[in-house]
Amino acid sequence: MRSLVTKALFVAILSPASWAQVGLDNPVSLATESGIGVISGFHCTSRDISFRINGISIGKAGAGTERGDTKALCGRTDTGFSLLFNFNLLTPGTHSLGMYADGQLVETRSFKSIKSAGEEFAQNKYKRILVPDFPITGHSAILEWVTAKQDFVVTDSGLYAAANFSCDMTESLHGVWTVENYRFNLHRDNMTRDADPKDAIPCMIVSKESNSFRTYSASFSPARQEFMFLQYDTISGTAYLMKRNPSNSDELVGFQQGFWVSDFSFINNQKPAKATRLRFLTPTAVDTNSPSPSMESIIHTNQAIGARLR
Repeated sequence: MRSLVTKALFVAILSPASWAQVGLDNPVSLATESGIGVISGFHCTSRDISFRINGISIGKAGAGTERGDTKALCGRTDTGFSLLFNFNLLTPGTHSLGMYADGQLVETRSFKSIKSAGEEFAQNKYKRILVPDFPITGHSAILEWVTAKQDFVVTDSGLYAAANFSCDMTESLHGVWTVENYRFNLHRDNMTRDADPKDAIPCMIVSKESNSFRTYSASFSPARQEFMFLQYDTISGTAYLMKRNPSNSDELVGFQQGFWVSDFSFINNQKPAKATRLRFLTPTAVDTNSPSPSMESIIHTNQAIGARLR
């Protein structure tokens, strides 16, 4: 008799009517979790919500927060709960989450975990990433690593996000660079920005070495996720497409390729290329006295080469 009563009570606790009073929103079943996130949801009546992962207690959730979407179901809105948890503490793989209300198991769920930066709490890390065609085609999003969250967060999104990212990267070239035997004196105050966010090269910096015979410019291609240095005269030039060296922010590595100025077609095979920043520039380093070519012509050349390299 006792076993039958116990079984009946257990069935009642986990009956559909009982389960209808609880909603475990996060983590989603079989989803992958990483970094510092929340275990959250609602319960219509209980304020005593606790959790176990793989049978081990991870603590009680804060309860009683506003959930306006539960008014119809619960007859009240102070039903929300959440528990902050570092999913990086878990061994990568599949885990079982148990939710308890007033000491009774009301929900179980499986989810996966991975260490977001390869360790429990990564420090001294930084990265910005451009994600094209998100959330819709033609728009972009910028992701930035946040130590406190041990995860990436969206810091910019929309039609202009890619252009904003490109301009930030172009501005980061501020300084004196050498590429082969050429010198690029790049000052952020000389950066120009194009009005059309869909252009191949949204921003560029014209080097102070530019004159009426030879032009030097630098930019960042959002489509290729690479820096582009150009040096050319009225007949031909060289494009240098490079990425930042992960171990040295003052060094870029990639390839170079010649091109004809008349039609911007490439004229030889790619060869390895490297750029090195010799020093940063002071605000007084801007030289506006050197003769320079037409800005309209420089913009046209940068856009044309950038479009060909997409």
